[in-house]
Amino acid sequence: MINPCARLTPVALAEKLSRAPAAYEEKVHAKLEELTALLRRGRAGDDEALDLAQQLAHQLCGTAGTFGFTEISDAMRRVEREIIALRSASDRSASWDIIATELQRVKC
Repeated sequence: MINPCARLTPVALAEKLSRAPAAYEEKVHAKLEELTALLRRGRAGDDEALDLAQQLAHQLCGTAGTFGFTEISDAMRRVEREIIALRSASDRSASWDIIATELQRVKC
């Protein structure tokens, strides 16, 4: 298998990597919308949607941090934790309030 990066010169690789945060920023808003939709379904009782929301929040936490979007990364970490907490909470309203606050914080 040929490594596609092997053909890039160091200058070309640096240029490609420098564009990565901008490309990620274009995609992250769609992912946040997808997360919001999954959370709506999860709040309505769809456990599979809640599982997918937790996975997406986890992915967003990591990728946002990688590309320097610390605020999004931190918010997604809190969202993921609250989704986990929802599974064992008798009163879920506090977790849903925190999730809503974090999503509002990162929406443009």
